[in-house]
Amino acid sequence: ASGLVIETNASAQLLRDVSCSFRPGEVSAVMGPSGAGKTTLFRALSQRLPAAWFAAGKVVSNGHAISLKDFRSFGTVAPQGDVLYEELTPRELLELAALMRGASLERVDTVLKSLELDGCADTPASSISGGQRRRTSLGLELVVSPAVLLADEPTSGLDSVSATELVKMVRMLAETDRLTVAAVIHSPGPAAFAAFHDFVLLQTGGRPVYVGDMANVEAYFA
Repeated sequence: ASGLVIETNASAQLLRDVSCSFRPGEVSAVMGPSGAGKTTLFRALSQRLPAAWFAAGKVVSNGHAISLKDFRSFGTVAPQGDVLYEELTPRELLELAALMRGASLERVDTVLKSLELDGCADTPASSISGGQRRRTSLGLELVVSPAVLLADEPTSGLDSVSATELVKMVRMLAETDRLTVAAVIHSPGPAAFAAFHDFVLLQTGGRPVYVGDMANVEAYFA
């Protein structure tokens, strides 16, 4: 994203000169208080905002401006919360997602194993833990083998241990499959925060505070 300025039709500014990049094989954390424009940034990146709202800037992939159709061809968005059929198992849910989205059923077992869901793969969603539910929700997007995953609050509702485990699993998947991942995350523990490669911090009003490598965060704020 280069110099994004997002304004509604009522001239309310949601993002102000936000420039950031997300690279293959890396997981980036996007943080900020309520109203900072985190979800708006994801909607802009996935081209799910009205074209008239783009007051300035552009979103590019490999140097080329993209459309909603372009994004759908290589990317996916994992929304906030879990939307699962409670009577279906993680395996059945992933198989259904694969069939509906034209993905290979062979991918299902790979995703279940990568997200450590093989132990509960045949247990109804109503009987699995919160962490397993969040991983199942991510699996619904990963089953289509995307090149880009935007995850909106994947750790919300999880304890610090479960949140850290999830972030580390996603990092391993990103590094193994050269997947580009950006995730909105709230109040991560030190271990979860350190598991990200890059960090984007927005302040209220949609202005960027920090955009860069996680390794430089401490020195920058010092």
